[in-house]
Amino acid sequence: MQLSHRIAAPAAVVAVTLGIAATGYALADRPGAPREAPAGLELEGTPSPAPTPSSPAPAPR
Repeated sequence: MQLSHRIAAPAAVVAVTLGIAATGYALADRPGAPREAPAGLELEGTPSPAPTPSSPAPAPR
């Protein structure tokens, strides 16, 4: 009896996790890796922001 209780809890966790994954897979438009937009993509009418420095300027001494 004790062994069945020890197995039931992890089995429930696995079952719920697989159920969530299967639901997401079934509801997906296209199963597979999502495609990423190109890095230089700009929308029409959207101004591009001014570039920011990659590292902060050193503090004066």
